[in-house]
Amino acid sequence: PQIRCPCGVAIVPDGSILVADAPTKTLHLVSSQDNIPDDDDDDGDDDDDDDDDD
Repeated sequence: PQIRCPCGVAIVPDGSILVADAPTKTLHLVSSQDNIPDDDDDDGDDDDDDDDDD
């Protein structure tokens, strides 16, 4: 279940925040981890795993 507000922001249970972009009708994922420097696994996200199937 998502918690929605009229401003186009949805907060999902894991703490992530989705912001709706009305002109393009897309959702942008915004989370507190965006302020954490990316780790060095080169997969573009901020977690420790490199998202491959090793």
